[in-house]
Amino acid sequence: MSPFNSSLHTESFHRLFKSIYPQMSKRIPGSARKSTPSGCKATANSTKDHEATARSKATTNTNPTDPDGNTEDDSPKKTPQASDRFTKANNNTSSADQQWQKVKESCRRAERNAEEKKTKRERKVREEAKRAQANTKAKAESDKAHAKAQAEAHPRRPAPHIPPRPSTHSPKWEYDTWSASCSTFFANPNASAYYFPKPKGLEPCDNAKVCVKGEKLGICHHQLKALLMGSGELNVPWLRGETLRWHPNKFPGREEVRDLAWEMFQMLQRLIDGSRPRDE
Repeated sequence: MSPFNSSLHTESFHRLFKSIYPQMSKRIPGSARKSTPSGCKATANSTKDHEATARSKATTNTNPTDPDGNTEDDSPKKTPQASDRFTKANNNTSSADQQWQKVKESCRRAERNAEEKKTKRERKVREEAKRAQANTKAKAESDKAHAKAQAEAHPRRPAPHIPPRPSTHSPKWEYDTWSASCSTFFANPNASAYYFPKPKGLEPCDNAKVCVKGEKLGICHHQLKALLMGSGELNVPWLRGETLRWHPNKFPGREEVRDLAWEMFQMLQRLIDGSRPRDE
């Protein structure tokens, strides 16, 4: 029950008590009548005190909707502690934003660095490809110039005239063919060992135990003698002339040619010195 209803009830009770009190005093005996006013007076005083208390509560209650007389406002108030928390939250938010900006900036910087590295790598690859192409072209030109210089320094000689091979095998034809190759070889003072006139197509030798062999020429002095017999002039003076023509000292600076000429010289010298019957 609200204080307003309590005070109204008290006032109505007081008026009712005043209206019925004279009638009650007539009916109550004298002894009881003396005590009754004091009791009624005490009851009235207590009623007045109760009314005053109710009025004071009614006047002090600022919120009429609160039956308990609670004057506190239910609306939230910002206490200093809540304000501090709000400030800290704002500071944390701003610091988080700053950190996020730093992260974004670092990501952009990393992307720029990656792009720069990629560009530099592609540029380096292109430069290396151009350099390799230029080196290849320069090497091809150098090889071409070297081949041209070699061709000018060592002109190709025309192929020697080889007489046609007769239908029957003759020592004279073998000697003429070999002699033509020798003339072509001596005509070029810079001829290499490739053009050295090695006797070919000779019959194998049966006296292998007593032969002076030319390992690089692939023949022995018996096979050379059979070849030289085709000249028709196989004698000591002619052989001495051949030894002078094939002397190794006439081929300076050409080691391979000199080795081949040395084997030819040894076999010719063996033919000159071949006075022993078992060697002939």
